[in-house]
Amino acid sequence: MDRYHVFDNVEEQNNVFTEWEDVINYAKLWCERLNEENQREHEPYVYNVSDTNGIKEIFEVCNISLFVEKITSCNKKEEVFE
Repeated sequence: MDRYHVFDNVEEQNNVFTEWEDVINYAKLWCERLNEENQREHEPYVYNVSDTNGIKEIFEVCNISLFVEKITSCNKKEEVFE
C-alpha cells in the first residue's frame, strides 16, 4: 500500500491520497488551469496527465511536491521521493 503526499508549496497545503488515481485527478485540476492560461496567452504548449512525466512537469511548474510513502509488509515504512 502506498500513500501519496501532495504538498502545495504556495498555499502550504498537504493532501494525502491512498490511490494513484486521486493524484491523477488532483493533477488534472492544475493541468486544466495551466492549459487555460496558455490558451489565453496564445501559448501553444499543452500540459497533460497521460503519464508520470506529465504529472511531474505539472507539479514542478505549479510548485507542488510529491512524496510517496511505501508501506511494505510487516508495517515497515519506506520513504520514496519522486
